[in-house]
Amino acid sequence: MIIGGIQKNSFIDFPGKIAAVIFTRGCNLCCPYCHNPALLSPGTDNVDIEALFTFLEKRKCQLQGVVISGGEPTIHSDLPEFAKRVKELGFSLKLDTNGTNPQMLEALLNDSLLDYIAMDLKTSLPGYGVFSENGKQYTEELITSMRIVGQGGIPAEFRTTCAAPFINEQSIVELACLIAEYAPGVPLWLQAVNWENALKPNYAQSFSSPDLSRLKELVMHHLSDCRIR
Repeated sequence: MIIGGIQKNSFIDFPGKIAAVIFTRGCNLCCPYCHNPALLSPGTDNVDIEALFTFLEKRKCQLQGVVISGGEPTIHSDLPEFAKRVKELGFSLKLDTNGTNPQMLEALLNDSLLDYIAMDLKTSLPGYGVFSENGKQYTEELITSMRIVGQGGIPAEFRTTCAAPFINEQSIVELACLIAEYAPGVPLWLQAVNWENALKPNYAQSFSSPDLSRLKELVMHHLSDCRIR
């Protein structure tokens, strides 16, 4: 695992828990509105793994959970080993993922290493090529991951960052229908773009609060739970 940074405590990243947030380096997607663009490069100021676990050991009485975010954590083959060490310290573990590696996601769930999953949905599936440097669509992988999330037996959520042209009324309805089919009951969170420190500032148009409310209204025709963050 290559750890690019750590937020030592957070009250919002792990629902219901005070958690540390660990940011892995590297990602197989390249989103213009990425709010952690520094994590896309190899970096030279990476966090020492053993120092990280020393910190977590000392914080067992103050923290309840750990969030592994990124970048994209599932591109690291040693993620299960890392997650197991976190769990052995007694922490609940949440994974933030883009859903493009269902094999890793399934392996983590099969080994009971996760307590919460947050999966990003970028746009309707035919449009995913714009987020991948090699144009890969990831359609099969994303559908498989959605099914895994829906059947995982642990709390989960889908998240969509709303920016035009990637999200519009048609694409948000398509995503809602996919959730209804493959992961019924899992809520969808809609969020506006935070362009501060984004990979490509002001590359696309963000949605206003009324815009997000309109998208939520459309989603609620297909899902029982949609929220705005």
